[in-house]
Amino acid sequence: MNRQAKTLLVAAVAIGWLVFSGIKEASVYFKYPSELTPTVLAELGHEELRIGGMVAGGSLEREGSDIRFVMVDDGEGQVLVHYVGIPPDMFAEGRGAVVEGSFTMEGVFEAHTLMVKHGEDYSAEEHPDRENIRSDFGTGIPDPGG
Repeated sequence: MNRQAKTLLVAAVAIGWLVFSGIKEASVYFKYPSELTPTVLAELGHEELRIGGMVAGGSLEREGSDIRFVMVDDGEGQVLVHYVGIPPDMFAEGRGAVVEGSFTMEGVFEAHTLMVKHGEDYSAEEHPDRENIRSDFGTGIPDPGG
């Protein structure tokens, strides 16, 4: 194999590794609370991971920027989560959330990132004066007829 072929091979391997590691970093995979069996937790240790589920009703406790809540899913799993910081605006009990962090020795999930899961559908609230605004100002779309 000549020198140019070796250089191309090394470059291809390096580019492949960069692409693969970038995709792995960008993937948005998380575990559900019911997937976190004692065996899985023992394997994870203090490894960073993402957990996704619903904020259990009646579990949210706030004291300044200190937030504690229980995350649940459709199964039997539950995880006690502790987060310090300003939560997203849509964060509330009964809503979906994803947390990133690791477990403490006491079994509490210490989250350094808190994200809210939401659907793709958006519908704006109906403004009470919508009809009055249309009659006074029109639709805002120019009339091509004049």
